[in-house]
Amino acid sequence: MIGPIMFLLAFSAVSASLNESCSFNGYQLLRAVPHTEEQLTFLKDIQGVRGNSAARIADPRGYTKYMSSWLSASVVDVPSLMWGKRGSVNVLRRMLISKGMTATVIVENGNNLLDQSALAEFNPPPQFLPGMRVAEFDLEQYHRLHEIELLMKALKDEHPDSVELLTIGQSFEGRDITVVKVSTKEGRKRPKKGFWLEFGIHSREWISHATGLHFLVHLLTSNSPRAIQLRNNVDWYMVLVSNPDGYAYTWDHDRFWRKTRSIAPECVDVCQANRSISEEEFRACDGCCRGADPNRNWDVSWGGELLGLSQASRVMYQAYGTNMDWVRNATKIDFAFGVELRGDRDRTMALPAFCLPAKEIIPQAKEFWAGVEVLYDQIVVNNLTRPAPSLFVVRSATSPLFVSLLCFAFALLLCF
Repeated sequence: MIGPIMFLLAFSAVSASLNESCSFNGYQLLRAVPHTEEQLTFLKDIQGVRGNSAARIADPRGYTKYMSSWLSASVVDVPSLMWGKRGSVNVLRRMLISKGMTATVIVENGNNLLDQSALAEFNPPPQFLPGMRVAEFDLEQYHRLHEIELLMKALKDEHPDSVELLTIGQSFEGRDITVVKVSTKEGRKRPKKGFWLEFGIHSREWISHATGLHFLVHLLTSNSPRAIQLRNNVDWYMVLVSNPDGYAYTWDHDRFWRKTRSIAPECVDVCQANRSISEEEFRACDGCCRGADPNRNWDVSWGGELLGLSQASRVMYQAYGTNMDWVRNATKIDFAFGVELRGDRDRTMALPAFCLPAKEIIPQAKEFWAGVEVLYDQIVVNNLTRPAPSLFVVRSATSPLFVSLLCFAFALLLCF
């Protein structure tokens, strides 16, 4: 059974590469900036964040329902990014300008976005074949699902005393959902605390999967004092691919596919489920993550510049039926955090959203490792149990390419 702490990581990030069979010719990326609270509310309605009818009134023909929100509206004077076909983008742009917002097409053609930012630097990773050793796995490239599965098996073969592969369920399309458990006989005499990490919840965010792979391999193979400390004093549970169907689909069909493969319509990134824990992928994790009533919260941060201090729904955007809600109400979890990875820091497309070159994998992985060290020191070494305000801290590292590390407690998400 998982220990008294669950550390849940959900990433919003970026990636690289477009399968040759998929074309985004005619797609555009729109950057919109609301300047008043009224404009912000309208933009949220357009994006379906609030679920109101203003968008249907302003757009009776429904052009905007085919738009995908890459960065949802959150705060006045903070840009939002929306993706869609040229016709829908034109309608939406005129609509937003008529409301007094700034709306600019910053990518004229979707294929150009990928060609310029990702494909020029992307080389198909070498196939990781059965029988290969972990040392032969290229952590500086993005990998297909079957290669990740082979790596997990190789890790178990090379570390049989500390690695266990647990199949906790199947996806909608029948793929195994695997948890990699890392637990050694060394370290603490008393029961160890357990950290649960999820990667790749949103399938198009390849940097999430790559970060998880790097973290796992480094945890198991590094002889550094810190890696040994983390390896021996915590039981780790890692889901490297939380959404295997969607991830496979991003390689073979639609590079920007976000959700699972079980719900229509295909033109919408987020869908309303007909019941709680409706997805097979989440149901599998539900069976492993139930454990003391969450009575405390913790705000923690690392990095440099302070970007914000508030609830997730205010600094990012309001969402319904998320794993944050579920963790708060259904599990016995002491602390839970979300980590926002590298991307377009100021929403100007200095780094294209969801098109992060593979050269960013190692820098991102190092930043993530440093963050986990902070959490380990506070939760395990310092045995953090004190109550704290139900807030989260958003900080960014000094690197101009780093968006932020969001550390927010799912266990007590709302202030009350």
